[in-house]
Amino acid sequence: DNALTRSELGRDPTAVGQWAPPTSVVETADTLILEAELPGIAEKDIAITVTDHSIRITGESRMSGDLQEGNYQRIERSYGNFHIDFPLHTPIDHEHVKATYRRGVLQVSLPKLESTSSRQMRVQLNSNS
Repeated sequence: DNALTRSELGRDPTAVGQWAPPTSVVETADTLILEAELPGIAEKDIAITVTDHSIRITGESRMSGDLQEGNYQRIERSYGNFHIDFPLHTPIDHEHVKATYRRGVLQVSLPKLESTSSRQMRVQLNSNS
């Protein structure tokens, strides 16, 4: 009964559904770089959406047709839909976001907007008394 379990994760590896690939985010002086491990996933099955407040990567890992009917003794790969959400705490230059997908690793480069000079203004305080 325990031949198909991954006890370190505490979940049934044969379940197909939501999962999250291993991901790293690195911040440099001028860029946020997100890397996600997506081995075996077709580029057409990956979507990247960047908003002012977050980046979301969605996709699907599919089991190949010849493996779907196999008599499995162990499954450690995850299959099904996935999504990754990361909040963005710094303004991003949306026009220069770049993504590459090589050897099963997705890398998204999110350039930071150059900081604009701070503006100082005096606020008039109105009193009701």
